[in-house]
Amino acid sequence: MFSPWGARIAESRVAPGHTRGPDAFEGGLPREAKGRAMKAIVPENLSWQPSECGSHCVLLDEATTRVEMLELQPGAMIEPHSHKEQRIFVCFVRSGGALLYLGGRLFRPQAGQTFECEPGDIIAYHNDTQHVTRVLLTRVGHKEGDRVAAGKTWAELTASI
Repeated sequence: MFSPWGARIAESRVAPGHTRGPDAFEGGLPREAKGRAMKAIVPENLSWQPSECGSHCVLLDEATTRVEMLELQPGAMIEPHSHKEQRIFVCFVRSGGALLYLGGRLFRPQAGQTFECEPGDIIAYHNDTQHVTRVLLTRVGHKEGDRVAAGKTWAELTASI
């Protein structure tokens, strides 16, 4: 599928129980969203908890989907690991220049960039800057105990890149 400008775009998928087309929307909103108020999420008002990288908070925790926000403090590192079954979408909300290792490549994401981590992909973060980086994670297929250590350090993974 291509955009009017010739760029290749992925075909959208519809979640089970949802429809696509004129019957799916009413007044510009999906039918299931009618009558519900949209909430603004203000990071400074969230209930942040300590974590290995600095702090995090869970925004949504349902059966198999979890949305959470991480703050990678200067010098923070999340060691290389993978996930057995879950797929993770990593969106950099505020970029302080932290490094992301994903699938054998090293990135220095900018705010607004999103990356997809498939099950089995090795992922790691290192905030080698003096600025906080804020990341929004959407975990699809989330379950506790899904994380597996990569068996290599950040230095070992990035030495040849």
